[in-house]
Amino acid sequence: MAQVIYGDETALFDALAFSVPHPGTVQFIADQSNRFSANLNQMGSAFAQAVTGVFEWVDQSKAMQLARQLGKKVESMWKTDDIRPLTMIQDIQNATMLMQRWIMACPEVRTLYHNQGCEGYTGSYVDVDPGLVGDQHYDYRRAMDGLVVFDDQGDWSATTYFDELRDGDRDLLLDEQIDIQTTWEAMRYHVTRNKDDPTSMTGAAL
Repeated sequence: MAQVIYGDETALFDALAFSVPHPGTVQFIADQSNRFSANLNQMGSAFAQAVTGVFEWVDQSKAMQLARQLGKKVESMWKTDDIRPLTMIQDIQNATMLMQRWIMACPEVRTLYHNQGCEGYTGSYVDVDPGLVGDQHYDYRRAMDGLVVFDDQGDWSATTYFDELRDGDRDLLLDEQIDIQTTWEAMRYHVTRNKDDPTSMTGAAL
């Protein structure tokens, strides 16, 4: 069941400005603070405790957003399995399993996959909703839930999907949804070029 919401500029700002905190990221930061504190001398430990107090005072959603931004900046140091914008075809072909899930929710790519027009991360991606595309596809609804979209006339709308979340899932953050949209646009571009298969981990052609 879906609900389409229309609004003005104020409502649009509200829709774009606020998101749900990710408790896992907040817990990770707290754990790292505790681990760091245990390895310091007495003076350093006192400083770490003060930093921890400041962290606990800061709004958790802001702390989470900061952690995501820092994670993107250290991508060259280690590759984490999180949601991030992928635009280069080499990055898309080597997407993590989490990003493969959201890439394969792109309607154009998913339709191509169902028509055996692309590999679809053979041996890695598991399609738990075979044959379903767009609004019928659970992952598409999760990626688009509440997201503001514009039509050709410049009018906007947002659709809310009242899905029961599957085990292990959570509501996506707004910036995660935007990262997925950025990746979808890149996927559409690479598919339109009709050269390399963006979903081939071996670099095969479409």
